[in-house]
Amino acid sequence: MTNENSDKNIVNFRDIGGYETKMGKLQEGIFFRSGQLTNLNEKQIGLLKNICKIKTIYDFRSQAEVNKEEDTKIDDILYKHLDVLASIQHGGSASLEGMFSDLDNIDESMYKTYEEIVLSESAQNSYHKFLQDLIEEKYSIVFHCFAGKDRTGWAAYLVLKAAGVSDGDIMKDYLETNVSRKSANDEIINKYKDKLNDQQVAGLKIALTVKAEYLEYAIKIMNEEYGSFENYLSLGLGLPNDYREKFTKLYIEN
Repeated sequence: MTNENSDKNIVNFRDIGGYETKMGKLQEGIFFRSGQLTNLNEKQIGLLKNICKIKTIYDFRSQAEVNKEEDTKIDDILYKHLDVLASIQHGGSASLEGMFSDLDNIDESMYKTYEEIVLSESAQNSYHKFLQDLIEEKYSIVFHCFAGKDRTGWAAYLVLKAAGVSDGDIMKDYLETNVSRKSANDEIINKYKDKLNDQQVAGLKIALTVKAEYLEYAIKIMNEEYGSFENYLSLGLGLPNDYREKFTKLYIEN
């Protein structure tokens, strides 16, 4: 598999704090998102451990993805594996292998994956554990999947929405993945293009990026099923009714 982290920087890594809300600013230096954290070099480890002061890594990949390439173990950083799509037999199009299995019909497959990210039992259990942790203890975290775009993209949506960040700023963060992943995506495409036909190459390019329509579709599914974001938190994810109040008290600077 392509080593996403061959560059000096971790692919698709960024702090999602700093956005202004009606109540204040979401704190910086707390919530980081990224692509997979495999084969990290000393500089990258130092970034996570010494500069960002990360205390916990949340890995949303499948067990098969983890078995193939484990996250780099880092002393004094807790690792938590939350397999978001564990209850989906086909695994969706979120992993690299899943992308390849659906290249001829990738758009439909991506919409299905986003539906499962919102509604599947494993996704709801995983995001419950992730979000519940955030109101129990405050420390810097990084969360990721393979590309850091779909399973991670929804997690970032949940954090930013809970904080009261505007829909426009949430979408801005979501689409930033296409810029942050450009060189890594080019590397993957170049590695496999000789083994694929033109339609499949085009499908792979789609699979490796995000589109506003994907996140909008996930939000639509959430609202159709639960009526609102607040209902999704309480009824879908089983979080306390006052979750947003607890979250903003911890993480919003006045």
